[in-house]
Amino acid sequence: TNVIANPLAGSRGLAAYRKSWSHFNLGQMDDSIVQIKKIMTDKSLQTKSGVSEGSADLQFLEEVAKDYATFLSKRPYTEADLKELFELAPEKAKISTVTTLASETERIGRRKEAIMAWNFVLNKQSQPDGRLEILAHLAALNWAEGQIETAQQNFKSSLELWNELKGCGKKECE
Repeated sequence: TNVIANPLAGSRGLAAYRKSWSHFNLGQMDDSIVQIKKIMTDKSLQTKSGVSEGSADLQFLEEVAKDYATFLSKRPYTEADLKELFELAPEKAKISTVTTLASETERIGRRKEAIMAWNFVLNKQSQPDGRLEILAHLAALNWAEGQIETAQQNFKSSLELWNELKGCGKKECE
């Protein structure tokens, strides 16, 4: 806390990062999220080592964004939380960060939120192979939630993408 508060101290971002993980490991989810969001929004904390002079360490921010997704997955979240995570993540890591949230939420069995997160990623993903993976996740989750028609549609869409990606000829794929 003293290092974070001192604008002349080196490694303020790393101290803030460790503080967010300390809150997380103590089960203080809200505090961990507040602390990690502070890193994402405070330019003076966006570097792991040294004193930030307005330039962010993008690799550090990508790591922080992924951990933010992990923290968020451990408590209920809304579409507004998804949008905020997406907006705060570095440009190169926006989709992969929300994908981390969707995967982690699915992994721990919070299906409804995982469906919401996967649908969010699906709307942002333009790459066919990425869309294929998302649709496969959604099909299984929808099926588990008893949303049979939606599951079947997602499965059908994933098969259509699979055929498209593999360059499958009509005779072989029918």
